Amino acid sequence: MRFPTRSVLPGVVAVALLATGTAACTYRNSGAQSGSQAAPAARTGAGADLVDGSRTRVALVPGGAHPYFQPWKTAGVTAKKTYGLGAVAFDETAEWDQQKQNNLLSTLAARGYNAFGVFGVSPTDINSTFADLKSQGFPVASLGSCPAGTKDEADF
Repeated sequence: MRFPTRSVLPGVVAVALLATGTAACTYRNSGAQSGSQAAPAARTGAGADLVDGSRTRVALVPGGAHPYFQPWKTAGVTAKKTYGLGAVAFDETAEWDQQKQNNLLSTLAARGYNAFGVFGVSPTDINSTFADLKSQGFPVASLGSCPAGTKDEADF
């Protein structure tokens, strides 16, 4: 049996990117000493090293139940272990309903999750969900979903 890298790899990459967006980082070539956090002005795009991912709590939230999303569970477990994340949750609604997904995202944020990977239910409404999460200071990844229109409000 072949390992499903095509479906697991995007999840691992998304979790890793979300983790680096919320954790204490030291930036390469920033002049900061190892283990300290660089000033925002030093962020030059040179990359980041994850120093401590334990405060990062990632929620992976697909639009609804579907076998396509099951590899996200494995990717989350792998990323948690690899990057030392505080938590990774895979949570889905029973139905493909944008309001139910929004309620779930709000609940996860209230429970302390601070980074989100989302496959949106409604292409026409998901941007407002992304914008709401970002307005609360959470990094958001649009994982495999395509918001309608020309703009994607997710961070990536």
